[in-house]
Amino acid sequence: MPALTLDTELAHPPARVWRALTDRRLLAEWFMSTDLEPDRSRRFRLFPGPDWGLPGPLEGELVDLSPPHRMVVLLRGEAVHARLTFELLPRPGDRCRLRLVHTAPLGLTGSLWRRNLARAYRERL
Repeated sequence: MPALTLDTELAHPPARVWRALTDRRLLAEWFMSTDLEPDRSRRFRLFPGPDWGLPGPLEGELVDLSPPHRMVVLLRGEAVHARLTFELLPRPGDRCRLRLVHTAPLGLTGSLWRRNLARAYRERL
């Protein structure tokens, strides 16, 4: 399956970015509303806003959670079947690199989908 990989340097330590990835209130501020509670349940829902262009909600499942360095989720919805891998790599000076790998089947409209998805992620990251 094709993958879209985005790397972003952040001026924050991994623990702080980890909180932004796993605290549902913080996640809703920059990504999507969710009922994610990683310390209580492996299943959750994401509620994409209109700017994502996705029917919602999306069903999510945590398949790997290694705080504060790696989180892998499977997402399923009417128009989405994807695996998202978030990795936090420490950098000097209390910084980190966030690597997001979005793996999904692309189908006939794959190039357009890939461009739109990359734009949406870049705007948020």
